[in-house]
Amino acid sequence: MLLDAREFQQDAELTATVCIVGAGAAGITLARALSGVGCSVVLLEAGGERLEADTQALYEGESVGLPYYRLELSRLRYLGGTTNHWTGWCRPLDPIDFEPRAWVRDSGWPLSRAELEPYYAKAQAVAELGPHDYSPASWAAREGQAILPLDPALSISALWQFSTPTQFGVRYREELARARHVRTILHANVVDLETSANGARVTTVRAVTLEGRRITVRPQTLVLALGAIENARLLLGGASGHPGGLGNRHDVVGRYFMEHPHANLGVLLTSASDQELALYRDVHRCRSARPPAIRCALALPEARVREERLVGFSATLESQVESPPIGRDLQASVAALARDLQRSRAHTLYQIFGRIEQVPNRSSRVYLGRERDPLGMRRVVLDWRLDDQAEGRLRRSIELVSAAIGAARLGRVYSFLHANDPPRPARWPEVIGGHHHMGTTRMGDDPTTSVVDRDLRVHEMENLYVTGSSVFPTSGFSNPTLTILALTLRLGDHLREVLS
Repeated sequence: MLLDAREFQQDAELTATVCIVGAGAAGITLARALSGVGCSVVLLEAGGERLEADTQALYEGESVGLPYYRLELSRLRYLGGTTNHWTGWCRPLDPIDFEPRAWVRDSGWPLSRAELEPYYAKAQAVAELGPHDYSPASWAAREGQAILPLDPALSISALWQFSTPTQFGVRYREELARARHVRTILHANVVDLETSANGARVTTVRAVTLEGRRITVRPQTLVLALGAIENARLLLGGASGHPGGLGNRHDVVGRYFMEHPHANLGVLLTSASDQELALYRDVHRCRSARPPAIRCALALPEARVREERLVGFSATLESQVESPPIGRDLQASVAALARDLQRSRAHTLYQIFGRIEQVPNRSSRVYLGRERDPLGMRRVVLDWRLDDQAEGRLRRSIELVSAAIGAARLGRVYSFLHANDPPRPARWPEVIGGHHHMGTTRMGDDPTTSVVDRDLRVHEMENLYVTGSSVFPTSGFSNPTLTILALTLRLGDHLREVLS
């Protein structure tokens, strides 16, 4: 059923086997997974079926760390959540991303890639992707295209599949509307969670509309699926009788906020033909219906990452070339490069746009500010921080990719991180985020460094779970959506088992 909280009677009370807060990719996927298995589900969505300015403004907050986007523009508050404006990039995390790495502080997941593998396979269908195959070679064979002949000791190819992109609120709306045991309630903003006397169970979920109508849900189990910023915000500020927040005995909620730092790293002058670069220079439309498109990027081999104590990295080739941000000599080098290009029509110029894994940083965090929104909830403050080795790792990553391109005689790379201008040494390029909010309620076995356990249950809480990329202990370099779906499907299996 699809309902609107604004049409409920004042102080309406509902009961549910499972209450899910947030109807984005995770919330809708979990509701679908639990539909028809003998339990009642209430799915609470703060927005309606389309963007509404007053509701979207509830996401406003302050950013005090690295320069970041306006918070109310970095995610969407209506049915389907941020899938209403995502671009469909999908790729699983790599096995190394799940491992404890001695050179990456606070790394390691409490589960392995192998444990998540069957759920990755199921997630492919949810996001309307193709087969669970991310081998660049096998896709190149399918599509009659080529993989770049790179030295595998220096650089490898990494492949993404693209969703349509599936807008979950549109694609699964009718299924939610028809579901007999799932009540999807729009315009229901959760503002308070009440617990039992011993604090071990959530007993009551209180939600309000912007017009002041109040709704109470009394669930057997509660799942938060609001995204990394709002999951932390609700745990920190929406728990009556818990001044420090729920699940925050060790001051971990809101910490370890991660993004995927993106940067314009340089330019490539290449003699490779359009046919040779077909999978790299743009989104490649597939012959088959699923997935609609794929794309390759340049990445680092696992052995090299281990040997040099690096982190996940990928770089795409973009046809639109921007001016280099720094260094007079670098400007001159690129000018000379342009002259080379004019003299040789067999060469093409591409921008190298890189993405790197953020190392977990306890000081990178979301916390509550003093300002309150129209519902009385304290607005968030985002303090996004990187670690002091991020620049060096990014610099070394582009060096390896450049060496691989040169060794394969594919062209020359001019890195913006290596200006030959001693008075003005190369500096860290302008970094932007990918709108990939991760961390803040991280998963782990140790309650002193994590918020949820391997089953996504909040430590020391009997019936409170969290799903989404907020539970990621580390981020890898892959876009988070496919892993969000896999973790949520795994949670669905777990809840069916414990509730049966």
